[in-house]
Amino acid sequence: MSQANKKRSSSGDASKTKKIKTEEAIIEEETVDSNLKERFIQIFSEPEFSGGVSGSTLKERFRSDYPNLAPIINELTSQSRLNMSKVGDTELFYNLVSEEEASQFNGLDASARMVYQVIERAGNMGIWTKDIRRATSSRTGPASCSTARRLP
Repeated sequence: MSQANKKRSSSGDASKTKKIKTEEAIIEEETVDSNLKERFIQIFSEPEFSGGVSGSTLKERFRSDYPNLAPIINELTSQSRLNMSKVGDTELFYNLVSEEEASQFNGLDASARMVYQVIERAGNMGIWTKDIRRATSSRTGPASCSTARRLP
């Protein structure tokens, strides 16, 4: 075998090895992400966090994995499984929503979801439409959202 053929065959083997290593890394990354997602969801089942988890608690619990939570939070939020609210001026607070409740709000955009969160926080005290618009910076009223979706 000539020198040129040896170089071609050895460089071809190297690219195959890189592809295999890349596929293994992707599989490992997916496994790590699913484990991280399970750990994230598991926190909400702990009795002390039944009312939700603060951002600072997540930073403390996940430490070096904390930056990797962003895609998980985005995924759960887009599935209407996670609600976020502000406590004070800077602290974010996360609440996990059951799958049944999330299915009611599936397909709503972020502003409509925010309207429902504001109404939910008002509880049995009631809330004026003007206050909802102020709290959500929304131009559309909550009635149009609920009648379009036939929600209570």
